[in-house]
Amino acid sequence: MSPETELRKIAIPEELTHLEEEGQVMVHISTRSEVDMYMRIWPTTFLVDHQGSSSAKLLRQYNISMAPEWTFIPGSSAYRFTLVFERLPKECVMFDLLEIIPEPGGFSWTNILRNKQDVYWLRLE
Repeated sequence: MSPETELRKIAIPEELTHLEEEGQVMVHISTRSEVDMYMRIWPTTFLVDHQGSSSAKLLRQYNISMAPEWTFIPGSSAYRFTLVFERLPKECVMFDLLEIIPEPGGFSWTNILRNKQDVYWLRLE
C-alpha cells in the first residue's frame, strides 16, 4: 500500500467547503514517521507575505492539537492535519509558513508559490 493511501482519512467539516468565498487559506500537511511521536501546533503560526510586511494568522486547526496539548501519532503510519489561515493580500505571490515558538522544532516552509485556490499540500519529513 502506498503512503498516500495509508493517510488517515479525516472528515472535512462543512465550513471548509466555503473557503473560496471567504478568502481563507487552507494548508494540508502530511507526515510519516517510523517511530511513535507527538505533535502540536502553536497559535503563533503565520503565513508571511513576501511582498509586504503583512501576515495571516492561524484561525483553526483540524486533526492536530493546539499547544500546550499534544497529538499522539503512532509509528509506521502516515498522518495528515489541516490548518486554516486568514486571507492573504491579493498582491501576494509567494509566502512562508512559520511557527514562531520559544523552543526548537517549529514548523517552517519557505517560498510557497501562491495558487488561485489558496489550498496547499505540504509534506513534513
